This record gives sequence, structure tokens and C-alpha cells, in this order.
Amino acid sequence: MSRRNSPPKVRLSGFTLIEVLIAVGAVSLIAIGLAKVFSSTGETVRAGRRLSNLNEYASLLERQIRDDVASMTREGFMVMSHRVATDNAGTPIDVLLAPDQGAAFGRPRRVDQLMFFASGRFSTLRDPIHPARTASGTAARVYYGHGLRNDPSGQVPLLDLHSADNTNQSSFGASGGPNEYASDWILLRQVTTLADPLATTQSPLPAGVTEPATGERPDNDIQVGLQPAAASIFRNLSLLGPAIIPTDAELVRDNDPNVLPQFSSGIIDLATTDLNEIRQVVLDAQQYNTGASIPPWNPAADDSVDIAGNLYAFQQDPAPGTFTNTPAAVTCNMKRWMLGALPAAWPNPFDLKTERRMRCELAPPNLLGVAAGGAPWPTDEPWHLSDQMMLAASNFVPHCTEFIVEWSFGKVDPDVGDDRYGQVIWHGIERVAEPVSMAGPANPDPLVVATPYDGMDVDERYGQRIALRNGQATLRVINPDLIHFPPPSTTNPLAGQPFYSCFGYLDPTFPGTAAESAHPYPQTIPWAWPTLLRITLSLVDPSEPLREQTFQFIIEMPEAQRDRF
Repeated sequence: MSRRNSPPKVRLSGFTLIEVLIAVGAVSLIAIGLAKVFSSTGETVRAGRRLSNLNEYASLLERQIRDDVASMTREGFMVMSHRVATDNAGTPIDVLLAPDQGAAFGRPRRVDQLMFFASGRFSTLRDPIHPARTASGTAARVYYGHGLRNDPSGQVPLLDLHSADNTNQSSFGASGGPNEYASDWILLRQVTTLADPLATTQSPLPAGVTEPATGERPDNDIQVGLQPAAASIFRNLSLLGPAIIPTDAELVRDNDPNVLPQFSSGIIDLATTDLNEIRQVVLDAQQYNTGASIPPWNPAADDSVDIAGNLYAFQQDPAPGTFTNTPAAVTCNMKRWMLGALPAAWPNPFDLKTERRMRCELAPPNLLGVAAGGAPWPTDEPWHLSDQMMLAASNFVPHCTEFIVEWSFGKVDPDVGDDRYGQVIWHGIERVAEPVSMAGPANPDPLVVATPYDGMDVDERYGQRIALRNGQATLRVINPDLIHFPPPSTTNPLAGQPFYSCFGYLDPTFPGTAAESAHPYPQTIPWAWPTLLRITLSLVDPSEPLREQTFQFIIEMPEAQRDRF
């Protein structure tokens, strides 16, 4: 009997426990590595997308500012305010970006302002009350600067045209207020249309079209196209009101003649004036503070500057009712009027302790009129809705943490021994590199230079080209105190005071010598204007307020507006 062959035995094998643990560990390490790679890649993509979005946004902002500057006209004037953010007492402070940023990372932040006039076609942003009534003009005041939001605890549901000088505003960086953190700040672009009521009075309404209420509502000093308007671009004149107060029957809204429309309210973008009237007011250079409703100027109380022997220094007002026709008085009065045209200027714009700002909001705070249990806005009073919308209508750059304006005559530092050799000389106030010392310009940023035009350094002196009547030309040194207030040699803007640069119409310091009064010199020369503007602004991503990006661009002044040096 034969023996059957049995199949070969198959030996089953597998991973031992140790091998399994090693394999799992290896896979885990690979997974962790891949996750880290993808996470890093994702963060890089997100950062690149965020930077791309901010770059695109900054490009749009730059284009708008360039377009505005291109439309600038020297039929108006230009003012810059250079200052650091201060508390309510006027003391510079270190401002945080957001609540979760460490206190050690706070730093001083610039909140400059820029104002000039432009030619073109402009109209109010307010919704028309009646389709046949519009408010427009061919010139406007263009303003760039941070607005301030009102403290909600003091905000009243119904807005008024005067807004009580924004007494509900907390200052930049004020603890506990809506303006405490820089990531919440809003840069405004406010365009005030200049609408002369004599030139814009409406023709008879078309057949079948009636007024929103019985009777004709003519244009007047405080109402154009049925919209509220300031009686002047200059704050003290708008406080004094029109020569003839219109009756309530002529006004769309029941207006108290003692509470006249003011730009500080944030809801007014019309002024019943024109460039000729504005020019006449500045060149007339009369005493600024007029009228019983405006407190007299007090040099001691207002921290102003009065320096004996400095011809162009800011000096005390002449006695009430008098006028001193000297270069010093004319120069300071012209600058006083120009600064009084800032949208939220104090009755005394040279009050160096406090600087108010126009009110703004991220969104209408009470759009329907039902806040605090109130009733909806009356259907026959549509302006309440427009008032609410106007509080956010001028918002140009939400989450703008810094805004800096500087100017230049285009001169390059020629001193080979200077650290700034070969760089364009910019003017404004010194940048601050460290948030520790604010007592003086001891910490200038060596990377970005902006120096006051103090006229002391021969390298920084400028000669303005003057065309003589014999066909030749000459150069005349520009006195720095013509442009700035206060004189840089007598004040320290970093200690909290605002520092202004003013560019007007005709140079009131000319002729200053017997030679300049004789032939072949002209009778007048233009006020020296810059050739370049430099804008620096910082933005944050609203979803990541601790990530700040700074952008800077240089704008050439229009050929027709610049001077030759």
C-alpha cells in the first residue's frame, strides 16, 4: 500500500507587536510632517492673500487721492495738520491696536489732516428729498483726516445739525471709549460741495410736481436744494449764521436759528459760498474772532506763541475793532482763517490743547429711529434717515491705524556729511522710533525722515523763483514762518501740540525790502506751494486686527499748482 503524499505545511506569519508599533509610529510622524507642511503652506497662502487684498485696497485708495490732488485748485488754499494722538488733556499717548495686544506694544500714532479745494462737478451725498431739487456745485473742499465716533453712553437718538461741538466724543486712545484702539479708527474723505444759493436757486417746478409740503422752499444761506447747509466754510462765520434768518416756513426742517448747521456734526456736506468769497475772506485778513458768541483769543490760556522780534511769529490779536496792517498781523490772520476752515475746528483754531474732529460712525447708529424704545422716524420727515446715513457716508478707510501727510519743495539734501545726503527733504514733524520719550525729537526714525522747515540749516533754505517785469527772474528765500504755525524753533510738536503747514494765495511778507518794492519787481508774488506730497497710511485686516501693514506713496502736485524753486 502506497503512502499518499501530504501537502506541504504553510507557515503563516505576521507583524509582531513591536513591528506594528514601529509602523504606526512611522506613519504618525509622516502624517505630522505632512500636516505641518500643509499648515505652513496654508498660512503662507492666507498671508499672501491678505497682503494681496491690502495691496489692492491701498492701490484703490492711492488712485482716489491722486485723482483728488489732480483736481486741486489754487483758487483755494491748502492746510495740513501734523500731530500725534493725544488724550483729552493733550498729552501724547501710546495707542494699542486691539484689546488683546500687550501694553508694551503700544506706540505713538500720527493722526494728520489734509484739506484743499478742488474744481469739478460735485453734489451732496444726501438722498434728495424731492427729485426736482438738487444741491450741486463746481467746486468743493476736500478733507482727509480721522473722524471720531461718539460715546454711545452719551449719544442721543435724534441727531442735530450742530452736534454740540461733539462733546460726546472721546479722544484717540481714550480708555473705555469707542476710539480707544487704533484698529477701530476711521479715515474720512469728506467732500463739501460749495453751492452758492444765488447761483443755484431752483427754477419753477415742472407741471404736476409739488413740494413735499405746502409752499415754495427757496434756497438760502442754510438750505440748498432742500438740504441743510453751513452758512460758510469758516467755522466762526457759520456760527454767526446768515445775515437774514429764514423763517421756519421756508425750511424743510424746523431749525432753531441759534443752532446753525456745522460740519462737526458729520451730517453736513454743503456750504453756501464760493471760491471767490473764500479768497476774499482770507486775503482781507481781518481779526479772526468776531462776534459775541465766540470767546476772545487768549494767548496764555491757549498755549499760543508770541515772540518779540520775530516778524512772522504768531502774535496777539490787535485790540477789538482795530486792524494792524503789518506783515506779522496779516500773516497770522491769514493762517488763522485758513485753519478755521477745518471741518471740526475749534472757535479758536489755534487752541493747541484740544483738537476736535468730525463725527463718524461705522454704521448708522439708529437707522430706523427705534433705538432706546423710540418711535420710528416720521414718514413726513425723511431727513432723519439721511442724517443717519451721512454719519458713515464719508468713511474712506475703516481700520486705518495711522495717517501721515508730509510735503516737499523737491530739494535733495546736498550735504555729503549728512546721514540724509541725497534724500529728498520732507517737512512735517519728526517721526518717532521709540514710544518711550515724547519730550522732544530725540528719537527720530532714521529710515523715514521728515523735518520741520526751520530755515536754520542753509541746506534746507529755498529760493522761490520770481519773474521780474523786465523779463528776467530772481530767487527769493522763503521764510519758514510764512508756512508753519507755530514756528518750529519755538515749539515742540511731539509734546502734543498740532503743527500746521499753510499754503495760501499771495505772500503777505512781500515786498519785504526797499529793493523788492521798486522796479522791476512785481507788485505781488504767490504764496510758495510744495511740489510733492507724501502720504503714509497704515491698515489692518478687520479679521486680524493685530496684523498691520503700512503703505506710502508720493504724489506730484499738478503743474499749474506748483511753484518753481
